[in-house]
Amino acid sequence: MISHKYKCIFIEIPKNASSSISKWLYENDTSTLGSQCEHPSKNYKWIDEHQYRDGHIHTSELRHLYRRHWDNYYKFAVIRNPFDRVFSCYSMYTSKEWESQYQKNEFSIHDERLYEEVSEYKNFPEFCSGYLDRITIHSLFQNGARYSEVGMYHGVHLREQSCWVNPTKEWSDNINIIKYENLKEEIQSLSDALGIPFSRKDFPWENKKGKGRGSYKGFYDAESIKIVKKKYRSDFYFFKYNF
Repeated sequence: MISHKYKCIFIEIPKNASSSISKWLYENDTSTLGSQCEHPSKNYKWIDEHQYRDGHIHTSELRHLYRRHWDNYYKFAVIRNPFDRVFSCYSMYTSKEWESQYQKNEFSIHDERLYEEVSEYKNFPEFCSGYLDRITIHSLFQNGARYSEVGMYHGVHLREQSCWVNPTKEWSDNINIIKYENLKEEIQSLSDALGIPFSRKDFPWENKKGKGRGSYKGFYDAESIKIVKKKYRSDFYFFKYNF
């Protein structure tokens, strides 16, 4: 999403406080736009309800859509420990909210299928070994369908973060990284730099699924650690995280 008032572009990586930061930007600049508003011919799914958001569009496409401002505006994205992020995805997929949406037939056909596949697993290690280890996440933005060799569907939330921020790619140049682990402090610094009002008390924290479950570390076993390391090796390489 882009804010002309604060001259910044936010790259929305899923499960990295995208909803919270998007809402915060919009609350402080109601002229904030998602690319679907600046380019209304693009029929993105949030055009009615979340017209100010981009919905996890790939950075290379954002660079094209915002090409008049890309080189001059402050660009930023949030990066998160892959171990924590994968568990956050699992928490969302198994949340009461997702179950309720499924029962009310509020899902797209893809999310409906995703819910049905994930709900087969009793716990997080089973999810990692039975689902995560079998999907082909590297194909999502590389001219491939979101299916694994065995025909399992997965959503954008499980894609590597290096899909959006990749230091080896030209389209990823000059993107400032905020670490999710230091989110409050780094959002405060961003606020000071760009002049965006910020209050820790009033910041619109969204999507707190799994917050009451404690640290992600208690849900991993040796096998699930191995699987996540393998699946997200590019994230570990670029962003230097460990368990």
